[in-house]
Amino acid sequence: MQFYNRSGYIIINDKTDARKYTGRLSFEIDKFQGHDAGKGTLKLWNLNQDSKNWIENVNLKSTKISSVFAGYGGDNKLLFSGEYFLATTKRDGADVVTTILVKPGQTFLKSSFINPNGITNDYQLYNLCIAQAQGYGLNATALTQGVMQKMIDHAYKKPLCGSGTTQSFLTRIANNSDLHWSPDDNGTISFYDPQEASNSEVILLSESTGMIGEVSKADVATWKVTSFLNPELVPGQQVAIDSVHFPNRVQLKIIHVKHTGDTWEGDDFKSEVEVWDKNLGPNPAPF
Repeated sequence: MQFYNRSGYIIINDKTDARKYTGRLSFEIDKFQGHDAGKGTLKLWNLNQDSKNWIENVNLKSTKISSVFAGYGGDNKLLFSGEYFLATTKRDGADVVTTILVKPGQTFLKSSFINPNGITNDYQLYNLCIAQAQGYGLNATALTQGVMQKMIDHAYKKPLCGSGTTQSFLTRIANNSDLHWSPDDNGTISFYDPQEASNSEVILLSESTGMIGEVSKADVATWKVTSFLNPELVPGQQVAIDSVHFPNRVQLKIIHVKHTGDTWEGDDFKSEVEVWDKNLGPNPAPF
């Protein structure tokens, strides 16, 4: 891995246009699990006037999606993709800096309505919501057997009637069975049990795989660790840490990650991760 040879770019697209920006870029991206799944602050330097005007024209009827790619040695991987809700340009000395604030795509979920008349359990309602989301290009990750069974088991005393937004019904399903859902930044919707990992794969964090410094205690059941940039570190992912604090490589779950970097100056690209040990206490992640 070539830590010194960092690179990155942004692709911004709407319904009619797509543009790639390869100049100086900085990013600060927070990722959580939950309904409010993350946020990002992106900065672009010295764009031409046409690009600035186009970026700053935020029109919800033609939502702009910003996708951030970064890595080392030209191996740039997707860090975050989401619709942005604010873009401003200011002068900073000799430079002109455009700042974009982004969140995972939720506009379609908030503005699309469904009619669940006759639905008798949460699993049927979930399938109706996902069918609606797919019409806007959003897909669903596979449900675990346990999550699916919770939805099936939650039957209604009377069939549903009326209508509401797709987002409100997704939240209703989650609340009914102590589940959580999130609009992920790769264009999918995830439902999960907050006490379990999102998959069985385990990523090793050690000095040889990019871990920087030592692990620090964050709270009763959580720890913080910093690594060179790794897009595979996402909330819900299991990790094993090789350090003096974890000589047996205990499996932990990521509950928060912050990716930061600047392609021109400052510190190296980094991923700051907060992990949770379920043997020490309940999941403290904000949902």
